[in-house]
Amino acid sequence: MIIEDTKKIMKLLDANYNILDSDDNEKNKIKINIWHKVLQYYTFADVGKACGSYINNTRITPKPSDIKAELEANQAKRHSVYKQVSNQQLECEAKLTKQNLQQLCNREFAPFLNMNLSNELRSELIEKHNQANIDEFVSHIWAYVMHTDDFQIYHAQMALADVRGTNFTFKEFMKALMNAHDTSQEIARNPNKIEACKQFLYGNQNQNTIKKKY
Repeated sequence: MIIEDTKKIMKLLDANYNILDSDDNEKNKIKINIWHKVLQYYTFADVGKACGSYINNTRITPKPSDIKAELEANQAKRHSVYKQVSNQQLECEAKLTKQNLQQLCNREFAPFLNMNLSNELRSELIEKHNQANIDEFVSHIWAYVMHTDDFQIYHAQMALADVRGTNFTFKEFMKALMNAHDTSQEIARNPNKIEACKQFLYGNQNQNTIKKKY
């Protein structure tokens, strides 16, 4: 948020709490600068919402820390709601769609997108992040699996766990995805699920030394 935005916020608060001095511009400049140092890393929209919430609920003249507390509370609520929605959409046995595949890949390769970070740090990470690579990767996968209903979310989760990190090829990921599907089918058919899982896990230990490239 730029200094001009902070001035607008201060006018809003002044209209409700008379926090500015009508006869001392220098004193007001100091107040505005103090508030700006606290609020500068948030967006104007978020600060305005936090101020509105404070005004609706409190008649005590606010300090910068009070509005910051409102901002952090709002961020926590958004993060909680996002997690609830994401968890509903990413039930492991749900059918794999392009949307939940995109969410899985974002979580794996750009986890900061789902973190409750300050606006400053989030902006810095986004500037360094290349979302186009993830989007292209998802589109290529979806082009192969879009015509079948056989894949579920946990197949993609298993494949991502198998390839690990970002040092793999598209072909290696697709092979891991197919193997995840076939393995889950074999486990489902085996009456002894624990033994089937053991065979899968211990049988793959010697196969994880392949050098991956991506």
